[in-house]
Amino acid sequence: MPAVAVAPALILAVVLAVSGAAKTRAPEAVRRAFSDLRVPALLDRRWIRVAFPAAEALLALALLAAPGAAAPAAATLAVLLFGAYWLLIRRALGFEAPVACACFGEADAAPVTRRTLARNTVLLLLAVLWWVLSWIASAPALLARFALADWLWLTVGLTGATVLLLAWPGASGRSRHAAEGADRPSAPERGTTSRPGASSPLDGARGFPESVPEDARLLLHLAPGCASCARVLRLAPGWAGRLGPVRLQLISMAAPEAVRVVAPEELWERILPAAEQPELAALGIPSAPSAVLLAGSGEALAAPAEGAEAVEALVGRIAGARS
Repeated sequence: MPAVAVAPALILAVVLAVSGAAKTRAPEAVRRAFSDLRVPALLDRRWIRVAFPAAEALLALALLAAPGAAAPAAATLAVLLFGAYWLLIRRALGFEAPVACACFGEADAAPVTRRTLARNTVLLLLAVLWWVLSWIASAPALLARFALADWLWLTVGLTGATVLLLAWPGASGRSRHAAEGADRPSAPERGTTSRPGASSPLDGARGFPESVPEDARLLLHLAPGCASCARVLRLAPGWAGRLGPVRLQLISMAAPEAVRVVAPEELWERILPAAEQPELAALGIPSAPSAVLLAGSGEALAAPAEGAEAVEALVGRIAGARS
């Protein structure tokens, strides 16, 4: 059946298209992943990171549209790409600290595990299978031979994939945590823009206050697979004691379950529901690791700190102001 023969190309194309779209929305996650996965310096260039999502999308199109002799060429690129992914994930499992691949942008912010390697193994095998099949017939040639039964099989497959995607724990968990977000720092509503006279958590946060109120909170923005964040997480339990009544809380774009994988157990109760990029940007902490000191009202008391060393310095200043 043509539907069975073209299935590997369809699956790979969908994965590449979704991956490219997700990476386009999260360029910071791509930059962090290149660094954390220790991509060779020759390939860790800004222009490559910027072009990478578009390249994935173009390869997805080529797998389905390349005719005749061009089909094996596109299939070869897919084998090389998914082979490189497999090698990076396999090597990352041996790193001293957990890292995330950001394979699907911020939605894939959890650390890589053997399940990640298994997923990439399946994709690599599909790429190899399509490489073999592409020498026999291209995707356009197979699609042209589709009968009604083939289109029905394709529709059922796409419907099943959509259901699985919607039922993915990360998506349902994000919706559930959004409903539990009563303790989340205040930020502008999504889709709104700043306007003259509008208040923001960063208003008045030019310098460091002479005194820190007891209802203040130190909000740490972390990403589960970020190497610099691992350093912050190692120090955070000690900071909780140094800060006195100032509450230490953790926030991430990843679900709390993913943060617990890398966070010490004593910090688990301090993890807030998953945040969105606009909310973190409104707080001045779009990158990880970073931190901002908030008053009980949600107003920032000092300029945000970005980077592990800056976060550590901010904690020292808060502890000094409290002593």
